[in-house]
Amino acid sequence: MMENEQRSGSLVDDVWSFLSKLLPGESMTTAEDTQTVAAKRESTHPASNAIQKEASVEEVRAALSALLDAQGEAAGAHLRVLGLHTVKSKVGEQWPKFRRTVHMTVENVLAKSLTKDDRFMRAEDDLYVIAYAKTDAAVATQRTDAIAAAVLKHLLGAQTESAIAVRAMSGRIKITDKGALTFSPLGRGARPDGTTQKKSISGKAGDEPEVVWSERDANGSADRERRAMEAALRTAQAHVAYAPGVDTKFSFMPIWNARKGAITNYTVLPFGYDNNEPLTEHRVLGRIPSDDAILELDLRCLRLGITEAAKLYDKGAASLICVQVNYRSLVMKTGLRQIIAIYAPVPDFLKKYLSIQIVGVPVEFSVGLMSDIVATLRPHFRGVVFRAPSLKTPIESLLAIKMNVLTFVHTDPKFSDVSRGQLKKILEHAKARQIAVTLEYLPNVQIAREARELGVTFIAGFFISPPKATPPAGFRLCDLEDFPLES
Repeated sequence: MMENEQRSGSLVDDVWSFLSKLLPGESMTTAEDTQTVAAKRESTHPASNAIQKEASVEEVRAALSALLDAQGEAAGAHLRVLGLHTVKSKVGEQWPKFRRTVHMTVENVLAKSLTKDDRFMRAEDDLYVIAYAKTDAAVATQRTDAIAAAVLKHLLGAQTESAIAVRAMSGRIKITDKGALTFSPLGRGARPDGTTQKKSISGKAGDEPEVVWSERDANGSADRERRAMEAALRTAQAHVAYAPGVDTKFSFMPIWNARKGAITNYTVLPFGYDNNEPLTEHRVLGRIPSDDAILELDLRCLRLGITEAAKLYDKGAASLICVQVNYRSLVMKTGLRQIIAIYAPVPDFLKKYLSIQIVGVPVEFSVGLMSDIVATLRPHFRGVVFRAPSLKTPIESLLAIKMNVLTFVHTDPKFSDVSRGQLKKILEHAKARQIAVTLEYLPNVQIAREARELGVTFIAGFFISPPKATPPAGFRLCDLEDFPLES
């Protein structure tokens, strides 16, 4: 270990004497002169062995992976420049430029002294951690002493007494499971060549290894937040990039009329698959689709619904077709205009077979805005179907919208006491206003039977039958016992 002893006397003289060794001419040169000197040193000896202080845990692991042995450790060293706090207190606001010069001095020595496979990191302003590649303890100690001597010479020149000191110690470095970089020195005062070290910077032998770097300490809150943001952006981008890969198709989902005991309606249903997981409705567009993508899908559904309704009418046995349109398409004035424009050419005799369903309504929606949208749509369609956000939505706000049919999604195999009570209240008020109620995506016949007994008008779910490529002509008489329908 190399260490020059601190002496008593004028610390101010020591500080300026030290600084004069680092900078040419007067010690208090301008900031521009200091940066020029540092830039020359940096360009002459690039620190290609350096692990940046801002590196993430993954980057540190990657940089050290080739150096670690079977125990996940590597021969290494601490190198600390003592006394810099004294310099900092004396030079005040000019400290950053002198700190940079000290760092460049140390790092130029390391760049010359280390092999291409060795690594080092500046863990603190005055502390460097060195990791040696394929080096035993004896050689590591010799190399550490030589590096410390070179650093001392470059910092102090021929000066032998100063407030500045250099301490170096050989040991073992390791990355913990939590990502901290730790240093375990050789036993207290022990050296592999039988000599002793003067002092230990890590305490007594047997103490816990000193944590010299961790992601929290090295990077700070701002960098952690930046990396978290970048990771989140990468994940979001992956979903956006993947969404166009979903092959969107269209089918028709049958709707059973519980009062008539017949399939009377079919809903145009977009669907696709994501790793064999079925996606329905607007989920085929990805997690957070754009407004343009949603509107384009809605317009495609509308065109398909009009086409199939016209084909069925031509056969003389029409079915009722319901077209889904997302809330986000309707709250845009351009979206609402395009929907009405596509529907405008439909002749009156065919309009009675076409309904429109509003889906994707947020929990917090404007009753006034929704009432205006429904009022705009009603003259153009046989009926306006409104899917409420949930059974918990206040019935008073729903009734104010004045839709023809009110629908709810219910995927649980049974009604809870709470949901049953909510549904009963909704049905009571809806009946008084002559509004039909539909439950969608019911999972089985048992809950469909209870829904019918409670007074639900329409029931939809894949338990009725698989979706149809085209809507069958005419109504189909059937009861709960007939499900699932084979064709």
